[in-house]
Amino acid sequence: MPTPEPNTDDPPAASYEPWVYDILSHLTYGGRTLGPDDAGNPYPGEKDWGLVDDLIDAATRAKTALVDFWFVYPFHKKGKRALVRYTHRDGTESLWTSEDIADHWPTSEAPTWGDVVSYTLTSLTDLALHQETLNRATVRRMELGGEEDHDLPEGTPSTMPVNNRDNDEPTEQNAGPYAPWVLDVLDRLLLEGRRVGREVADEPYPNQANWQFVAVANEATAATDADSLLAWTVTPVDRRTATLRYLHDDESESVWTSVDIADHWPTSEAPTWGELITHTLSSVRAIKPATADGHIPPPAQKAREERIEEMQRKRRVAAHLHSRIRLVRIARALVVGPAITGFAIFTAAAGVTAFTWNRFDMAPYNTAALLMLPLLLILFLAGRRMDTGKKEDEKDKSVAELRLELDLLEERRILEAAYSTRPAYERQYSYRETIPHEIERLRRETRRYRRVHNFFQWSLFVASVTMSVSAAVYDPPQPGKGILIGLGAFVSFTTAVTGYFKFRERAFNLQQTADAIEQQVTAYDLAISPYNHREAQANLERLAETVEALRVEQRKREQQLEQPHQGQNDVI
Repeated sequence: MPTPEPNTDDPPAASYEPWVYDILSHLTYGGRTLGPDDAGNPYPGEKDWGLVDDLIDAATRAKTALVDFWFVYPFHKKGKRALVRYTHRDGTESLWTSEDIADHWPTSEAPTWGDVVSYTLTSLTDLALHQETLNRATVRRMELGGEEDHDLPEGTPSTMPVNNRDNDEPTEQNAGPYAPWVLDVLDRLLLEGRRVGREVADEPYPNQANWQFVAVANEATAATDADSLLAWTVTPVDRRTATLRYLHDDESESVWTSVDIADHWPTSEAPTWGELITHTLSSVRAIKPATADGHIPPPAQKAREERIEEMQRKRRVAAHLHSRIRLVRIARALVVGPAITGFAIFTAAAGVTAFTWNRFDMAPYNTAALLMLPLLLILFLAGRRMDTGKKEDEKDKSVAELRLELDLLEERRILEAAYSTRPAYERQYSYRETIPHEIERLRRETRRYRRVHNFFQWSLFVASVTMSVSAAVYDPPQPGKGILIGLGAFVSFTTAVTGYFKFRERAFNLQQTADAIEQQVTAYDLAISPYNHREAQANLERLAETVEALRVEQRKREQQLEQPHQGQNDVI
């Protein structure tokens, strides 16, 4: 298709070049695909670079030669301006920053679709006749939607290399449109087990917008000159959302949760690899940490508190359902048990009385049975009127219905927990906070086993002394023989119980484990060996591993005490 001459006035509305109709036939707007008949219809929207981007995509699908070498990058926070790139036939490029849509839009108040297609795309051809120098700081201001400059990664040039069509000799300016650190990231970027490489910088990214790409790209900056990106950690939650962390110089953190990928992804439909690296990482770096003292910014804190409250609410509902199930079972037992017992008593009394009529006097037994009926009736009425925790306007539910409701609630809670999985560092820190409760539990069980052991031991002492005194007093043994027999049986029973359950050994093992865990926690709090690593996360990880190893050893000791004597050596 021949390239039309640049227009300075609006094209006539009556007819348009064939390529205008071809582009309209491949353009989707408002949920439908336009056609040649729409060329004379008024354009219903506003001036927007996003539409020009769609027109270029439609022209590409229509296989027109007019816009094969154009790329429009609308600034999503300033939709009236865009970055425009033109690729010359010799492979060189020209770039324009902060292009105003008004300079490429029909001047009539109500342009038609044909006017918009013809005028805007023809107007772009005028730009190919000009060469401009691209100032990198200007681009960053427009991309990030702010007017202030942002610090660039070390090694990024202040001026984007510009190509010169009149100079075919390679120069320093022919390095391409991307900063060196972007190409270095592509060289170190690994996706699906293969290296991407800088040679694909100008190729379109084939996948959908996802945080996993940003996370991998951010990790690839570790070996590049873009060291300012290392303070950021990207943790994808799913394809659309992620958790962002910024590590301050004092090792405190700022956290943003549920960050949408759309806020950090290029707005063009087919961004290249180089554009993705430049835009996504620069957009993440543009986020300003709210504080430098480690406090979580208010929006993230609010979102986190809401999730915590929701999880706590589900736990309270689950506890209420457990209580209702238990109360419903008790109420059902109070209703069904007395009813069946009363019916059985009445039937048995009537049957036995009829069978022994005129042969045995059943009056005393029937009287005793009748006296039990009022007690059974009281239990029956108590079960009927028992409060099972249901609401006033709620119908009665069986145990099976309550159990199903509890299972569904647990399933929802598990699914929500899976979608909002916290990073390993947060889970380890939460685990650290639960260790004091674990130590208290171990010591509480130690005290209980020690009290039981002491009770049986003192009982043995008293029984042994009593047996000796009784044998000395009652000589001959009558009438103290019964006392001696009872004391002997008690001593045998107590000795067997203490020997089988091993209360003293259990208390010793629990106390030993509690002391060992407390020693590890104290060493961690004081930052002494083995928890004197410079990174807090490494110390926390080692603490979790050590405490879990001690707990596993404690469980093995418990299993050892349960084994017969000949098999105890095989447990540990």
